[in-house]
Amino acid sequence: MNPIRITPEDSVDLVIRHADNQMRVYVNGRQIYAKTTENDPVLNDRISLQVERGTMRPGYNVVHLFGGNWSKDGHFAAELIVNNVAVAHWDQRLAGLGIIWDAAVDFELAKQ
Repeated sequence: MNPIRITPEDSVDLVIRHADNQMRVYVNGRQIYAKTTENDPVLNDRISLQVERGTMRPGYNVVHLFGGNWSKDGHFAAELIVNNVAVAHWDQRLAGLGIIWDAAVDFELAKQ
């Protein structure tokens, strides 16, 4: 997949819908989200990936999501939204223990 091209003015949000049992999100290796749940609650956790917050830098950026499970089944769901348009969506129900799910998105942020 080619990098998603964005500018500093773009709105970029990651919305976490399910994180059963555990989800971690990293941008360029820095953790920006951590959630632990049980019994698969529906979430609406919105994480802003705005440039002014220092989350992304000019040039290449990667957002990496990891899902971990320690019980019966894991459920991981998230949506990546750029300028109010969903550009990526994940919804995985998986069995197993440990880190059982991951996803990555590459961004190319234009220099100002």
